[in-house]
Amino acid sequence: MAKFIESYTYEGLEGKSWASVKARVLEFKAALSDSGASEIVLLEGGLGEDNGTITMQMHFASAEAWGKFVDGMTNNAAWEAKMEAWQKDPRVNYKRAASYTVIA
Repeated sequence: MAKFIESYTYEGLEGKSWASVKARVLEFKAALSDSGASEIVLLEGGLGEDNGTITMQMHFASAEAWGKFVDGMTNNAAWEAKMEAWQKDPRVNYKRAASYTVIA
C-alpha cells in the first residue's frame, strides 16, 4: 500500500506573535501524537502564498491507516477538551487542507 499524507496549512491571526502561533501548532502536533498520529512534520512557509504559514503533515503507512486514525478521533474526549480550550484562545487561522498518496 502507498504511503498517505494529510496536510493542513495555518497562518497566524492578526496581532498574534509568530512565537505564539508556532507554540499553538506545536500543541496541535503533541495532541495529535497523543491521539495516535506517529509521524508529524511541521514546515514553515516562506515564499509566495505560503509566506508566514506553517504546514503540518501527518504521514501514514496507507490511506486505510489514516482512516483508522480519523475513526479513532471520533468522540475522543481528550481531543475535544483541547479543541474547546484552543477556541477560547485563538491564535491561528486554518488556511487549507490537502491529502496526498506517495507514488514514488
